[in-house]
Amino acid sequence: RGLVAAAGAPDGVGRVLAAGLTEEIFTQAAIHIAVNVQLVPATGIPLPFVSQGGSSLLAMALAAGLIASVAAREQPSSREQWTAERWRR
Repeated sequence: RGLVAAAGAPDGVGRVLAAGLTEEIFTQAAIHIAVNVQLVPATGIPLPFVSQGGSSLLAMALAAGLIASVAAREQPSSREQWTAERWRR
């Protein structure tokens, strides 16, 4: 969903923000999974949205909120633009 939000962002800042935050959440989850299946040595990275670390949970909630904000400001489709123009007259 984060990459879909990034692709539909109306400006470059929204695209970079949504893609970067999505990558950060994915990277933390991937490292945590790799530690659990013993592919890499244990690190101190918590599992996003699950671990009880307060600062990590706050940071992930903020990241999710920013991604949702970018998704809410997606560019309207051509049909939505046409309908909006029609009703403005």
